[in-house]
Amino acid sequence: MESYGFLSDLNRLKAACRKFERKIAVLNGITAAAACYSLFLLLGVSSYFRFYWKDSPLAYLPALLALAVGAVAAHFVGKRSKTSVFQLLPDPLSQMARTGWDNRQTGSVIMESLAGELKRELAGLEESGIFDRRRLYRRVGAAVGLGLVAALIAQSQISADLTPEDFSALGGIGESALGLFQNGSSSEDAKNITPSIYGKPSLAVLAESKLELEIYPGSGVGSRALPAEAAEHLFSDAPPGQGVAVASELYIESLPAQHRDIIKRYFERLAEAE
Repeated sequence: MESYGFLSDLNRLKAACRKFERKIAVLNGITAAAACYSLFLLLGVSSYFRFYWKDSPLAYLPALLALAVGAVAAHFVGKRSKTSVFQLLPDPLSQMARTGWDNRQTGSVIMESLAGELKRELAGLEESGIFDRRRLYRRVGAAVGLGLVAALIAQSQISADLTPEDFSALGGIGESALGLFQNGSSSEDAKNITPSIYGKPSLAVLAESKLELEIYPGSGVGSRALPAEAAEHLFSDAPPGQGVAVASELYIESLPAQHRDIIKRYFERLAEAE
């Protein structure tokens, strides 16, 4: 039985120690979560999820993952750096309190004398006097600092530059690489690249006329460019994402010579039909 008076004071200090360690664990978790989320912002992970799942709960997945990382980090760091109240007491009071706690069920003259001395020492000891407040202040500073860094990255031009306008280009690169592997290409025969590396010519039908279309090296992602004759290209200024009307004559003149007449007749028939 807990019959000695010093045990109530010792339990009071133990409860205060657990409360202090919980505060440290929470601050460690906030610091780890802020650092993880800042890394997600710098790598563009948050922008990726916001771009593709803007109106979906998946847009908040990076933030939830950062919180999960913070919780796991707080748990493991708290277990490894767990502090006992006996470690916080000054010597020789620490040894006396440990001895009294280990022999709290023992009834003897020596134990009663020790319990009386512990009662006098622990009764006048405040909880705030045994904790290292610098541990708390350092973690508060780290948590606030990393939180501000994450907020600045999220609101700054850094995050805007990393925001993808169209991630479909990544898919195109992956498809091109997969096509190369499927065709059995390797680095050893890279010198023997031929137009047939992209497969058989595709077939397009325009105004009941069949046109063979073939992609040549130099026109796809990751291919080698081939020398070609200089050609004059006509461009029109337009806001991003908006089309601009171009005269059909300019468009037809820019087409390959072997297809120019066919497409021109198509547009003429289309105009007559309207």
